[in-house]
Amino acid sequence: MNLVRIIANRKGFTLVELIIGMGLTMLLTSVLVISVANSLTVWQAGKNRSEIEQTARYVLDTMAREIRYANTININSKSSITLTQFSPRTNKVQEKITFRYGSSESKTIYKITDKTASGGGIGTNPLTPAVIKNLEFQAAPAADHNEVTIVLQASGYRGDILEYRSSVRCLNVLFVNE
Repeated sequence: MNLVRIIANRKGFTLVELIIGMGLTMLLTSVLVISVANSLTVWQAGKNRSEIEQTARYVLDTMAREIRYANTININSKSSITLTQFSPRTNKVQEKITFRYGSSESKTIYKITDKTASGGGIGTNPLTPAVIKNLEFQAAPAADHNEVTIVLQASGYRGDILEYRSSVRCLNVLFVNE
């Protein structure tokens, strides 16, 4: 009976019970924080990869559109191509477009538009942020002169190399020089 009164009169927790409760709370909180931190890391990696893929897709689509409708194509080097478009009415040069990979330091692809032949000027526009590792243009084999392959390599979130390829069939091409 005495023991029952002692337990019934107890109104708080013992020190051991408090320490065990705080330890369990800290353990659960740390597990929660670690899982949230890992989720944020995975989300950030996915976001970065998505941005790189979007940039690569934009650059490849821009180049493919210009190559597809070019009249002459000159592959100046592995990382530079010049396209010429003629005016449909006068059959004279309307504009020259050059896509050029900056360098290993700038890591930017530039689109240089020369409209001086038709009374315009020269414009230079960067197409990419500094995520590009390499850009390469390849002409099709001799049997099929009207196709150009674009190979674009970008640096991934963790330093890995992501490669994107696009083959473009030229619709109005007169000739391709390599």
